[in-house]
Amino acid sequence: MPKILLECELEDIHDRIEELSSVDLQNKLWLNRNNDTGRISSYAELMCTLYDDCFLELVLRKAMEKYGYSSDALNELYQLNALLNDYEEPYTNGDVNDELVIKDSNWQVIVKQAQTVLANWNQIQPMLSQL
Repeated sequence: MPKILLECELEDIHDRIEELSSVDLQNKLWLNRNNDTGRISSYAELMCTLYDDCFLELVLRKAMEKYGYSSDALNELYQLNALLNDYEEPYTNGDVNDELVIKDSNWQVIVKQAQTVLANWNQIQPMLSQL
């Protein structure tokens, strides 16, 4: 990862957290219910993009090294990452079942945490852009 996090990468992280924060958007993108977005996604695609393409854990580790735990907003992002790492996906026939993910009460906790992160994004984004 380059020394400085590019604005487009921050936008990608924001967009993935926005998807995490909205059951309505998940229904549209993952299950193609009333999809007026022109996009498609899935739980697996969201996680791969967030962690493999956007390097969320590396970004978070660098942010915590630089800022420590003094920022409540950054701690909310850290908490979201911890919840995602602990989440056990429901499977059907060997594949993650997106519909069961959306209905899962443990997933709803993640959705609420993602909403909190988005509400604090204007505090988080400037810190991440300094990495």
